[in-house]
Parts: sequence; structure tokens; C-alpha cells
Amino acid sequence: MEQLNFISEDLNGLLHFIKKNLFHGDKRAVAVELGVSVQSICNVLSSKSRSWRILNALYKKAFDNKYCDKNPYSQKFIEKAILELK
Repeated sequence: MEQLNFISEDLNGLLHFIKKNLFHGDKRAVAVELGVSVQSICNVLSSKSRSWRILNALYKKAFDNKYCDKNPYSQKFIEKAILELK
């Protein structure tokens, strides 16, 4: 029983990270990339269904959004732009 709760907590943490780092249009982009509906993406994000394929693609998109310097929505990109203005 403890292991099930541990896995559930990890999954909740992963979903939180993904939701926090997705930008407008990312759900649709992942859906088109995988050939699934946007509703399937939303179901995985709301824990109504589980698809490791969808979860992995969403994680990759969220990770790229958070850590890619070229993404205009990333914090690093914004900080660089602000420093260049000074």
C-alpha cells in the first residue's frame, strides 16, 4: 500500500511540473505530434486516464519549455532580454 501511495505522489509531482510548464498551444502540438485528440491529452493531465506515451511527450515539452534558452516564454530568455535592455 505504501508503494502505491509513493508512485501516486511521484505521478502527482510530475503532473504538477508538466502543467506548470506548458504554454498556450502545447497540448494541441503534442496531440498532433502523437496523432491523438486534445481531449486525450486533457484526460491524462487530469488523471482520468493514463498513457505513458502521452505523459512522456508532455514531459519533454514541459522540460524544453522550462530549460530551453531560446524559448521566448522561458524565465531564462526573459532574464536575458531584461539584461540586454539595461
